[in-house]
Amino acid sequence: MTGDRRAPDMKRKGRIGSSFDDFLKEEGIYEEVTARAIKRVIARHLAALIEQHRGCSWPDPQNR
Repeated sequence: MTGDRRAPDMKRKGRIGSSFDDFLKEEGIYEEVTARAIKRVIARHLAALIEQHRGCSWPDPQNR
């Protein structure tokens, strides 16, 4: 048996319905969700940088 075994609906390209952003806007929570997502990205990036620099000698702020 050859060919595409996906369901007929899976063959269509493009989008059906509105986007997730549109849904969030309709619910009135787009700004809140976007802000939270940005904060999570920043926190993960900061955590990765901290983990990357563990063991490095950071300048001691009291030895200025």
